[in-house]
Amino acid sequence: MRQTARYAADKLSFNLSLSHVIFGMVKNGQLWMCYYDHAGIVCSSALDFVSDLYKFVLLIKALESLSECNRGVIDAFRSLDGNLAHHNIEVNGHDLCLSERLSGRPPYGLVGRATRVYAMKCHTLDLDFPDRKYALKMSWPLKRRESEAQIIEAAIDVLEKLDKNNEYYPRELRDCLPRVFQWQDFIDLEQEGGFRSKLGAFSDENRIFRVIAFEELVPIYELKPLDAFKQAFREIVQGHHFLYTCEEKIKHRDISVENLMYRVVEGGAIRGVLNDWDLAKVGDPARVLPKGTRTGTLPFMSADLLEALAPPLPGRPKEKPLPDHIERFDWESMFYVLFWIACHYDDGKDVNPMALNDWVYPDRAVLPAIKDKLIPIYEVQELDAYYKQAFREIDLAKVGSSLDYIAKGTWTGALPYILPSVSTPPPPVHLERFEWETLFYVLYWIACHYDKREYVKCDALHKWNNSNANALFGAKNIVLTRPNYRLVTAYFFPLAETWLE
Repeated sequence: MRQTARYAADKLSFNLSLSHVIFGMVKNGQLWMCYYDHAGIVCSSALDFVSDLYKFVLLIKALESLSECNRGVIDAFRSLDGNLAHHNIEVNGHDLCLSERLSGRPPYGLVGRATRVYAMKCHTLDLDFPDRKYALKMSWPLKRRESEAQIIEAAIDVLEKLDKNNEYYPRELRDCLPRVFQWQDFIDLEQEGGFRSKLGAFSDENRIFRVIAFEELVPIYELKPLDAFKQAFREIVQGHHFLYTCEEKIKHRDISVENLMYRVVEGGAIRGVLNDWDLAKVGDPARVLPKGTRTGTLPFMSADLLEALAPPLPGRPKEKPLPDHIERFDWESMFYVLFWIACHYDDGKDVNPMALNDWVYPDRAVLPAIKDKLIPIYEVQELDAYYKQAFREIDLAKVGSSLDYIAKGTWTGALPYILPSVSTPPPPVHLERFEWETLFYVLYWIACHYDKREYVKCDALHKWNNSNANALFGAKNIVLTRPNYRLVTAYFFPLAETWLE
């Protein structure tokens, strides 16, 4: 069984035009027929072909009479002249010619999305620019998932509405999204008339073959000069934030080094693009996601998600439910991507391929501990010369606390004005009322320190500056429950009297 499974994985991983494969396994005079696709394996009962030669002959005859489609050949891989061409695929009447692979080595395995991205040409997709370069993404996503093209279309609608009222940005916000030219769903593994349908072998992971034609983008780590890189990175962060905080709540959930791209628009301007919305989620589900749900690329996944996905170990607490994806998980992933690029690339070339190699292959139980060591070793010695200047602009004394916020949510504001519920673990998700309480603390601070624009009380509320988070928690509770309005200056005392009322 293992040997035939390896054969099937080889076939499905390296042959684009196959939806499934069929193998026979012989042992001790018995034959098992096995069907493999990206949703799983279906095996027959054993056939003793020595004693039941009649059934064996019928089986051989049936296999011989199978059509190309039933043998696993995806019919879309035919050029418009009707000939089978493994490097041409027809999508909505357009003949797409594939060339080199853009996504690195092909994904190896049976069950899964098996995503591949190829450079391709087509002179009919954009008649105004017939020589435009495209990227063709082919995958086997779950049928129940919304199409990536539809999610991108919804995101474009959101950003276009913002663009209409755009008074602050000299660019269109929608430029941070990839452009989709054509997409089509082909094979449903459980479609009527297929093997699974006839056998009644339905799966919880029914998958479809989906093809999407994008414009070809360039990885952001190839971008130079450094100022252009920083601007493109900021544009990606900004677009991500607008989509996450919009009414539709469009969450990307898969920030990785391969998904941050850029394009060159008319006039030669650079625009950062957040690519690969295949794992994106639209809406804000109330339910907690089931254990094992994939929500990111392992080396860049946030610590919270890694801990929830990690298998239980001796001395570790039991498995945690996977939390709903919140925005700071993607911020943390973006920091890891930025750090990865800074350690690997110099002038667009990977000059240090072994840097952070322990991020790539460890299991999910080990990776959180590796990420925790990132700040203590953050002394810039691993960074390539090209990116050192960018990281010199970061106050290294503040990096520890800043990443601690991003990764652990320890605090979300300036410590003197932070509210008690945030200054003590576990950190809650930041709510609007936290800002209202913080505004009260700022107002109280001003009222206790200033009189007609003069800074008259330098020692008022001195404990707010010199306390740690735990001590500050007690000090804030006193302000909220038993405020000392004798500290308020004469100028602001009439205002303080309204608080007392």
